[in-house]
Amino acid sequence: MTMGWMLRAVWVLPGATLLILGAGSSAAAPARLTFRLPQAVTFELEPAPGPAAARSASSGWVPARPLRGSAPACEFGDRVAVQLDSPTSLPGLLERRPLRLARTVTSNLFVLQAPDARTAAGEADRLAALPGVVLSYPVMRRAVDLHGAYAPRPNDPYFYVQWPCEHRLTNGTIVGPDLNVRAAWPVTRGQGVTIAVADSGVELEHVELVQRAQGAPHHNFSDGTTNAVPWAGTASWAHGTEVAGLALAEADNGQGLAGVAPASKLASWLILDPSAALVSDEHLMEAYTFSPDLVSVQNHSWGIPGDIQAGPTPLEQIGLSQAFTASRGGRGVIMVRSGGNGRAVGDSADDNGYASDPRVIAVAAVGVQGRAAAYSSPGACLLVAAPGGETGARLFTTDLLGTRGANFLSYPPPYEYLSDYAFDALGFTGTSAAAGLVSGVAALVLSANPDLAIRDVQLILVL
Repeated sequence: MTMGWMLRAVWVLPGATLLILGAGSSAAAPARLTFRLPQAVTFELEPAPGPAAARSASSGWVPARPLRGSAPACEFGDRVAVQLDSPTSLPGLLERRPLRLARTVTSNLFVLQAPDARTAAGEADRLAALPGVVLSYPVMRRAVDLHGAYAPRPNDPYFYVQWPCEHRLTNGTIVGPDLNVRAAWPVTRGQGVTIAVADSGVELEHVELVQRAQGAPHHNFSDGTTNAVPWAGTASWAHGTEVAGLALAEADNGQGLAGVAPASKLASWLILDPSAALVSDEHLMEAYTFSPDLVSVQNHSWGIPGDIQAGPTPLEQIGLSQAFTASRGGRGVIMVRSGGNGRAVGDSADDNGYASDPRVIAVAAVGVQGRAAAYSSPGACLLVAAPGGETGARLFTTDLLGTRGANFLSYPPPYEYLSDYAFDALGFTGTSAAAGLVSGVAALVLSANPDLAIRDVQLILVL
């Protein structure tokens, strides 16, 4: 039966002396120790290695975590900080102990050297229980959080043209609308969140998307398979790939661009048949509720054509209701929808039964100057707007590989890879693009707090 040790921790008081002592024994410290910091804090040390390894360890660090309270996890080293009521008691505390004086910090605060980290922890525990000892703990190191306002600029060579992500001068002056993604990236890049792009399929082998797509729940709702890539290699089939790139293209891979949530997972949901017709309402019902515990965000950058009132069918309504009430453990899937591109012909998003559902996030588009894009349909149901591009300021994003997609041009070496991206006059525009960006923002929000429900995410976006 092993005896438990208590560990007490004490903070240094003004005018106190700190000593660091060394130990001459390499006996392993108990698993649970109490130090004085100056309050008593009990830590649990990582289990000790075998006897041979313990004897050979002359230095190093031991991981530890507090058993309760708010103290952070840390690593303890092979030196002990000790503060005494009376510095004259130090020699007696060290007599026949595996410690030696390494440093006198103040008149009664010392640093002691031990032969290894576990011995230091055991000795700190022993000293903490003695009368006259104000502070006793092994020197420690903890994780660091660099409180910079922005993540470093990614090494993706065309991030500088991604004005939807960052539209600022080098001194931070805002020169146009942007999502300010580098302010979010020190907190999260979307890890732990899967975005489903329900669209024309996604080029899953694209260098910007292949890592993001691994292990995600892809599905072709036309034929029931997992083959959710575009049916054909033409510009009209590049739409889903263009949306996906804006939402979560890989960052810091030395390639073209960075998505808003570049650590999120990508699920491609193909909802068109080979003739480019929308799948049946029964299959759409299935899509809304597909992988409800894996997919947190659904992006729907599509709508029913025409300026007449149209909305989900009864079967779709059932799927939508289940998606909003049962997905994500009852918190509901975050559904992002494009608001439509019919402003020039008098369309209103309010007439779109998909976008006007109060449970979705309906997205309008703004141009490079921040005004409503000339194509973006108006409507009271629109919750937010995001950059959607316009003539002369189209968006840089992913495309079908080679010359099969929106960018049909070939480029000379070493720029052949540029055919895999849509940009400049062949770049992406529309509320479809704006919705993809907002889906990325929603992924960042849920990555920071996965317990948020639909209304929570809506409110955060509004604020």
